[in-house]
Amino acid sequence: MRKRRILIADNDRFVVEALGDLLREAGFGVRKAYDGLEALRAIRDEPPDVLILDLIMPKVDGARLCRYLREDPRLKHIPVIVFSGLAARDMGEMAGLEAQAFVAKGPLPVVAENLLKAVKGLAAGGGTAEPADVVFGYDGFRPRQVVTELLALKRHHEHLLRHLEEGVVEADANGAAVFLNPSAEAFLAVAEAGAVGRALLELLPEEDRAGFREALASLGKDGGARPRHLTLRATSRPLTAVLHRVPPEGMHPGGYLLILREG
Repeated sequence: MRKRRILIADNDRFVVEALGDLLREAGFGVRKAYDGLEALRAIRDEPPDVLILDLIMPKVDGARLCRYLREDPRLKHIPVIVFSGLAARDMGEMAGLEAQAFVAKGPLPVVAENLLKAVKGLAAGGGTAEPADVVFGYDGFRPRQVVTELLALKRHHEHLLRHLEEGVVEADANGAAVFLNPSAEAFLAVAEAGAVGRALLELLPEEDRAGFREALASLGKDGGARPRHLTLRATSRPLTAVLHRVPPEGMHPGGYLLILREG
């Protein structure tokens, strides 16, 4: 009999390793991802039977990842266990979040027991993504105020980006797209869910890629001190593109920001 496969997606490596060991001892096959983009690629490559998902992760957050899964006919059946230190109020404000179980972060022995219960319950039920409201570990739970405040700032930032007339594409340090606003989707004739994880070059018409490749290379030579301006002519209408290099800062590895506008 094939082992039930679990994917753990969390940027806390200590927690991932500890939970991975626990689930292996319980007889499950385990894969690991340490940010939302890595998790999305792992899911597309080999869909798991159950996904254990942190909500606050680099590159692609857990709520967006849930939305991408539900929009993909091949992946929408995957049951999700949200593993979070957020309060129910904060999770309720995350658009696209839909899960079959919720497990609160806390002391590792308690968390391990609760996660194992949730995983075994979903595995026994055949692993479907039907709506559910199974909750573990939230009795007496107190969210960290700083996390709530940071989440509110993140939601505000993303709200602004999604309502700009200019197209905005954010990419990681390897040049893979991690965010597109609706204007960028319209300009490039792509859907965000399908574009995330693809190289920036792949999102452009082939005729415009050579100039864009040169701009990316030149940004690397001078450290991205000056943005690069290009004209994309092979899109449905001519676009002015401004490519910025986002420098590393603290734990953020940096990346690229592409701004698109008509004309």
